[in-house]
Amino acid sequence: MPNIPENNSLKTIDDGQYFRMPDSIPTDCYWMNTFGHSETETSARMLVKFCQKQGDWSPMKREDLDKFDTGGTFYFHGLDDCKWIVNIAGMIFITEAFVDRCFHKVKK
Repeated sequence: MPNIPENNSLKTIDDGQYFRMPDSIPTDCYWMNTFGHSETETSARMLVKFCQKQGDWSPMKREDLDKFDTGGTFYFHGLDDCKWIVNIAGMIFITEAFVDRCFHKVKK
């Protein structure tokens, strides 16, 4: 497991556990205006689906996301440009801000 910076201001979910678990976020609906662009919302929904399959928010490898994506290559569409996810030493970490945004914006 890579070392997380001590000043982890992005609050990554390092151990996979957060009080809102992946199953609390619906993925079978349209995520209109969740992240501002339909491509970004599609990527976010795919990340949540991946985490639902693994059962928590544990860090993941890019290769695992590529295998999970039916197109064969997972694109972040800007999720990695800001506070939503963090790539540390080849591991993708979900942030609390990402989970909270999905939870509050996505309505079934």
